[in-house]
Amino acid sequence: MKRFWSLVLTIVMIVPFLMACTSAPTAAPSNDQSQAPAADPAQSAADGFDVDTLADEIFAGVEPLETPTDLVFGQLSDSNHGFPVYFIEQIGGYKKVGINAKFVVFANGPVMVEALPANEWDAGTYGIGGILSGTVGHGALILGAATLDNNVTVVASNDSDIVKAGKNFPEYPELYGTAETWKGKNVYLPTGTTLHYTLVKGLERLGLTTDDLKITHMAVPTVATTLLADQAEVGGVWGNFTFKDEVLAKYTPVIQCQDVGADMITAFTANPNSYKDPVKKAAITKWLELYFKVVDWLYDGTETINQEKLDFFAGKYQEWNDMNGINSVPEEMKKLIINSPYVSLKQNYEMFHTEVETEDGKMSQTEFMDYDVLKFFVSVGNYQQEDLAKMLDNTHVSDSVDLIYELYK
Repeated sequence: MKRFWSLVLTIVMIVPFLMACTSAPTAAPSNDQSQAPAADPAQSAADGFDVDTLADEIFAGVEPLETPTDLVFGQLSDSNHGFPVYFIEQIGGYKKVGINAKFVVFANGPVMVEALPANEWDAGTYGIGGILSGTVGHGALILGAATLDNNVTVVASNDSDIVKAGKNFPEYPELYGTAETWKGKNVYLPTGTTLHYTLVKGLERLGLTTDDLKITHMAVPTVATTLLADQAEVGGVWGNFTFKDEVLAKYTPVIQCQDVGADMITAFTANPNSYKDPVKKAAITKWLELYFKVVDWLYDGTETINQEKLDFFAGKYQEWNDMNGINSVPEEMKKLIINSPYVSLKQNYEMFHTEVETEDGKMSQTEFMDYDVLKFFVSVGNYQQEDLAKMLDNTHVSDSVDLIYELYK
C-alpha cells in the first residue's frame, strides 16, 4: 500500500492539471482479436508455467457465471492496463467462467469513446483522454483504477535546440529547454490524450501554452515511426515506446509526466447500456474479478512484483503486441509494467471509500482523481462548468468493486 498511497497523496496535493482538449479524431482504427494464438507448450514449460493449467491456478475459487455471456472488450494498443484483459483470454480464463470474449483495439481513448454510441464495446480500459470524454460526453462508467499511468513522455531529437538548452528548472529536474527554444515547434502526438495533457503541463512550467507551438495529431505507433525516420523533431510516446533503444538513441525525453506534475491513472470503463443489462453487468463484474486475480497473482498478493511471473507475463504481452503490429521486446514490457503498476482490488475499494473534501463537496478518491483534471480544463475554457456535474453524475460506480471485495475480504 505504501507505494500506491504515496502516489495517491501526490495526486491529491498537486494543482489541478490540464490535458489539452481538441476535437476528437474521427477515424477509429481497430482490429478484432477474437482468437488467442496457440501456446507453445515447450516455451511454456521453459518459462516454468503451463498455459493449459495456469487459469486453474490463478482463478481458483472463481465461480462461473450463471448465464454464459458475450462481451466485447475495447482496448488501447500497447497499453499495460489493457493487456491483462487479453492475457485472461490467452490462458483460457474467460472460457472457464462462461464469458465469450471478443476484442477491438483502438489507437487511443477518445477514439474508443467515439465507438461507444454504436455500442461497439461493452467494457475495457483507457486513460484520462477516454475517462473525460467518455464520462462527460456519453455517460461512460468508471468502475475503478487499472494502473497508475506513469509512462507518458515527450521526446526531442538530440540535435534539437530544446535538448541543447539543457535542464533549467530545479523544481522540474527532467524538463528540458526554455520558452524560447520551445516556441514554434511542431509536436507530433495523439491529441486529447494523456500525452497531450503531459505536453500542456510541461509547457505550463515553461510559461507557455499550446498557442505557442503547433500540434500534429498522430497515433503513437506512427509517431515512433516518424521519429525513427527523422521526420519529426518533437513527438510524444507512451507504453513500451518510452523505452525503445532505437528511439532513445536519437531522441531525449524532454517532458516526463510525473516530473511536471502530470500524475494520472487509467480506468476500468463500462458502456452504460451494457451495465444496465443485469446479465452483462454480471459478466462485466466477473471480468473485473478475473483482472484483479491476475494482479494478485503477478504481485503474489503483496506490493512487490514476482520477477519470474513478470518474465512470463511480459512474454505473453509481446505476443499481444505482435498481433497488433507493435514492434517491442519483453524488456520494454517489464519496464512499462514496473513503472506503471497495477492497482489491486483492496486499493480500489479504499479509493472508492476514501472521501475527499473539495469546494464542490465531498467525493470519493476515485472521483477526485478525474474531477481535479476536469476542473482545470474548465478553468482554461476547454470544458464548461456544467461538465463537472456531468462527470460526477453517477459515472464513478463502486458496485462491482464492492461486490468482489466482499467475496475476498
